[in-house]
Amino acid sequence: MNTQVQFKTVLSNLKKGEEACYRAIPLTAEPTSLATLETRAAARIGMDASLMQYIGELFIAQIRASLLEGRRVEIEGLLSGGIAVQGVFDAANSPWERGKHRLVPFFSAKGEMREVFAGAVGVNVTQGTRCRITSVLDSVRKEEGVLTAGENIAVYAAGATFLVDPSAAGEGVWLEDMKGKIVTLGTVTASTATTLDATFAEMPEPGQYKFVVATRGGLGKDYGVTVARRNVTVAAAV
Repeated sequence: MNTQVQFKTVLSNLKKGEEACYRAIPLTAEPTSLATLETRAAARIGMDASLMQYIGELFIAQIRASLLEGRRVEIEGLLSGGIAVQGVFDAANSPWERGKHRLVPFFSAKGEMREVFAGAVGVNVTQGTRCRITSVLDSVRKEEGVLTAGENIAVYAAGATFLVDPSAAGEGVWLEDMKGKIVTLGTVTASTATTLDATFAEMPEPGQYKFVVATRGGLGKDYGVTVARRNVTVAAAV
């Protein structure tokens, strides 16, 4: 049986020196509680639900007790668990500091549980709009497709379906090199459906780049981010 898992994409890695990319977020139904699992298991084998609940509680209690004894938990076909330490130490022999350091359990799927999605496929259900850039210039040269190297450069773009929300995750404007690496991030100061104003605190060295706009087109956070690119030249300051 080929199970299908729906997912939506979110734009991430909007940092200087990194490539902008999308990560997937699976869309899951309502969670299944332990009580529901116990009730279903009891019905399947004709056992009283309260007895199955007691067994479930006992099972969890034994996992907890094993961890407190400093043991790893290895359950074939289900999970592997152990103990991790949160927090960093200033020196190799630094003492334990309550509040700064914390012991926490960790678990990972094992065996058959780890392969539960082996035959499943993902289905991208991201809905969005399409952004388009038709013109880019700055306040210095005012020349189409040419931006000026320097600091605090105002840039103006024209196109379609902008409506960039600078407070929304994943939306914004930046310059990337011809290999797709982000070289500088801009700050959107105004945006309509067809125009965009931005300020770049620092332009990169003269050369060929891509001016990039990422937006949901005013549709809201439940929609995917679309990205538009346009080739530009960064020229030496005048």
